[in-house]
Amino acid sequence: MHIQFKEISTELRSTTIDNLRLLQEFLVEVIDESLLVGSYLQPETNQVQRRIACRSLFSAFEAHSSILKQSAVVMDQLREESVFNEIEMLALRDLEYTVDQSGSVKKKKARIRFKDNIKLAFASAAKAHGFDHGIDWGAQEWQDFSRALEIRDRITHPKKVDDLTIKDADLDLIKAAYDCFRRNVKLIAGKMSYPNTIFEHE
Repeated sequence: MHIQFKEISTELRSTTIDNLRLLQEFLVEVIDESLLVGSYLQPETNQVQRRIACRSLFSAFEAHSSILKQSAVVMDQLREESVFNEIEMLALRDLEYTVDQSGSVKKKKARIRFKDNIKLAFASAAKAHGFDHGIDWGAQEWQDFSRALEIRDRITHPKKVDDLTIKDADLDLIKAAYDCFRRNVKLIAGKMSYPNTIFEHE
């Protein structure tokens, strides 16, 4: 799909370059962290290490999603015509409309479910960059991802002592979620591109 880009002013070009570099640095930090944490997903690790790894990995997944959404916003600002409506753009900025007690319409922080936020991030990044993400959310790997998320929720909000235990079978699900997410982020990131004019004359 050919994307029509705006004529970019010097100020916009400078701002865009800065934003993209920050996103890239953020992504590198998150990748480094997730790789380190991934090393704890081994059978010989103790329960404390397993819980730290599980919580940290899902935090990294959330950070990746944030990066993809921010990238979609930046890319959309460069296009001749926006591909997102006002409601979609609010969601990408983690905002939504609400009506207060006086009847005034205001924006507030949106509470998007973890799995829905991931879907929004992947779909929006692909849409902004002009390609189909091609992810089958009903596939077994994403079903396993959902089960791993339930483990994260269980150890984060335990109701009894046993809820803190991550068994070997649980560990396998967390590892599968880690592999699934990394593979799909790599797939999406590999297709994302920006107009060469942004980076001219640096």
